[in-house]
Parts: sequence; structure tokens; C-alpha cells
Amino acid sequence: MTRVSSISSHRLQLFSRQQFERAVVSSAPRAMPWLQLLGPVRGHAFCHLGHAQLLREICGGLTASEGKLRGMSGNLHNRGYMQSKSSILFEPWNMGDAVMALAIALQDPTRLSLACNSKWHELLRCAAHGMDMPKFLSVDLGYISRNKDGYLKFGDLPKIYDNTTVLSIRGDVRDYYAAKKMFPNSQIRANGWLSFLAKRSTLIDFPFARGWAPVRNRYRAWALMANIKWADVERFYQQKGPLTTPRSVVIHVGAQWRSRQYPHVAELVENLKKTSNVQVVAGPGNLLPDGIRDSDVSRLVNYDLVNVLQSSSYVITNDSGPMHLAALLRCRTLVVTRQAAIQEWLPPTVVAVESKDAPKGYMPNSVHLSDRVSGGWPSSEEVIKSLDSYTVD
Repeated sequence: MTRVSSISSHRLQLFSRQQFERAVVSSAPRAMPWLQLLGPVRGHAFCHLGHAQLLREICGGLTASEGKLRGMSGNLHNRGYMQSKSSILFEPWNMGDAVMALAIALQDPTRLSLACNSKWHELLRCAAHGMDMPKFLSVDLGYISRNKDGYLKFGDLPKIYDNTTVLSIRGDVRDYYAAKKMFPNSQIRANGWLSFLAKRSTLIDFPFARGWAPVRNRYRAWALMANIKWADVERFYQQKGPLTTPRSVVIHVGAQWRSRQYPHVAELVENLKKTSNVQVVAGPGNLLPDGIRDSDVSRLVNYDLVNVLQSSSYVITNDSGPMHLAALLRCRTLVVTRQAAIQEWLPPTVVAVESKDAPKGYMPNSVHLSDRVSGGWPSSEEVIKSLDSYTVD
């Protein structure tokens, strides 16, 4: 006969030990905040049931109520079940935004997943070919559009009942709401509220535009939130491919808005052809700058686009998604910018050729989200000079 036995031991004799452990493991992350409270309440109840009156009896009842569960709880802590270690990077917006999040997820693909618009999944898989890839989740939201009428349209949000942590750096309350709806059992961690407001308020942006306060770079923000060492991200981007002779230069003219498209591409191509092999690339729906005909351009997507970028010595882009893609592919990349404050968006090792009229801080120029073409861009000679002096390697 067993003289002393814990209550948990008696319970475990009534049903499968393996089933009991699986049930505890599956519910542990959700129940974690209540576990420390549960033990004393359970022990107090067993003491009353056993009519314990002496201090020795009460102490014995508390010990018996814990029993093997105390050891099991310790094992769960050691095995990482009590605190979810996996995280989802929630980035439902444009191509460049998804590529930024992917760059961080690639640093720890077993722990980090990426929730982004499904139309980018194939391109992201092409870009990460040969590397350990994170899990991709589809987030297709109605308000991700150039159409302002859809500002509050969320669409049908699927429910994903994982117990994990969802991360967002955009500072958009719509993203927070969408993440809460899609991941009801998960913890939502979001930041970027100040930078989001600074893009819309001259007053809030004032100290950043004057250089009194530092501008938060989005790559650094993702790395910090996902607990990735920034030095690891920098090493990843510093791994460049071999140079070719003569040098090959790819110019990607694509931009979501015409206002962000470099207008002197034709002159740049003419000057570069004197010393380099030049290929002009665009996306299927991109408008072309003046002086560039459709027959001059290769319209590429997915694997074809990735292969062309990777085979080049240098890539010249606008402030757009292709800049982030070329940087992710470890190309020697230059971005020509006029309308946006590039420091928030600049990938590691990318050289910015900025207009003297380019804004600082967070707030872009008023024509940033338009198809209006404005002056004040860097000349083609300035771009070539920056290309010749590229020394990031």
C-alpha cells in the first residue's frame, strides 16, 4: 500500500499520462498568466476538502496538491512551452514592405513567419531560393490600395488560432485591428505610432526634419522587434556577388507612383553605355519615363527578374520595391530619390543619390503619392559619379 501519494499521482492513474501532457502543452501558452494563481487556489480547496486543521496538515495538503504537476510545470518552462518563442511579422502592404520583413525573417526562419499579401509570395520565394525560408501566411486586406475609397475596407479576414506573438512596426491602427481579428489567440505587439503620425503632421515631424531627433530605420525596427541582432543583418547584406568586366548595370524604372520615378533615365542610359553594359527593366504595368520606349525595356517578374538582378554588377532603382529586392539579393544597389525621406527606408549597404530638395524626417513631399513629375532630381552625371565611387563592399 502507498502511504504517501500526491493527488496528481492519483489523477494520472485514471487516464493516459501522454494525453494529459499533450493537453497541458497545448493550453499552456494561453493559460500561462493564471498558472501561478491556480496552484494556491487548488491547494486551499484540497485542504478544505480534507478538513485540514493543523499547520502540518495544511502544508502536507499543499505539497500533495502540487505533486507531479510542479515537476511537469518546470519541464514545460525548460522546454519553452510556457512562453511562445515563435513570432509572425505582420506586413500586409506593398512589395518593398514585404521584402523588408522577409529580410529579417530569413535571419531566423524556424522562429519567424511572415504574414503578407499573397501576390508577393511567389516573388519572395524566388528571392529566398536556396535559403531556409520562413512560413508564409496570406493577408489580403481591402484597404491596401491606391483607391482612397477603400480606406476602411478590411475584406474577409481568416481566423488563425495559433498561440504566438504577432509583430507590426507600421503604426497603422488598421493593421493592429486586422491582426487582432486574424489572430484572436495571439499577443499583438505593435509600434511605429510616432513615425506614422509624423508622416501626416508637420508639427510632429518638426524635430525629425530639423535633425534634432533620429529617424527610425524600418530594417532596424524590424530587427529590434523580432529580437534579431543588427550585426547579423548587416553581415547578410554585405555578401556581394562577383563584378563583371565590362560592368553590367541594370536600371529598374518601376515605381508605384510616377512622382517617384527618375525622369532622366534616357540620358543616364546613353551616358552609361559608353563604359557599361546596360539593361533597362520594368514591371508589367509600370509607366515608362520620357525618352524610354517599350522596345527598350524588359518587363520581368519573379524568377526572370531575380535572375537579371543577380547577374548584374550594379542595380540603379527608384525609391520603390525593386530597391529592397535588389538589396535583399545582395546586389550593389543605388537608389535615386527626390520625394521621400529615404533614411527611414534605406536598406543596409544601399547608396542613396539624393536630391538637395529631398525632405528629411518622416514627412514626404506633397506630391509623393501622385503621378505628377517634378524637377529637382539629381543629374545623370551625379548618378554615374556615385556609381563609380561605390565602396560599400
